[in-house]
Amino acid sequence: MKPTFRQFIEDMANPKAPGPSTTFTVSHIFFALELMAEKPIGRNMLSRKIDVGEGTIRTLISRFRNRGLIETSKSGCVLTNKGCLVWKKFEELFPKRAKIGKTELTNAEHNYAFLVRNSGHNVRSGIEQRDAAIIAGATDAIVVVHKQGQLTIEAVSQNLKQ
Repeated sequence: MKPTFRQFIEDMANPKAPGPSTTFTVSHIFFALELMAEKPIGRNMLSRKIDVGEGTIRTLISRFRNRGLIETSKSGCVLTNKGCLVWKKFEELFPKRAKIGKTELTNAEHNYAFLVRNSGHNVRSGIEQRDAAIIAGATDAIVVVHKQGQLTIEAVSQNLKQ
């Protein structure tokens, strides 16, 4: 049976024995894919941009290469056709992404907003989504849902405008 997109990405992030545990998360995987989708990028620049060590980058690149997602050359890492398909799937799931500055709702150095279409009906309290974001490497998360013309944070407010 073919793994789902989620299973495929989670497998990329899971520690492999023997050896040390991975020090990257699903978030690092997507950020690295995004950077490689833009243009070829070298290991050192990739390490600086996603804020992980050189050894972590070597492990990440090895996993990408073993799954046929990237090719490496002197100009850097670039997505293969398969890598581009994985990146396009991510863009379908999260069509809009934005880095946002500090606000009343944010407290981390790096804050991001993701638009997820047609999934608000899956949100009960938002805690499941928050927990998934934390497992993926976030320090915190807030889930805002658009329902019946209103922005809501389930279990907090049915109308954020108020």
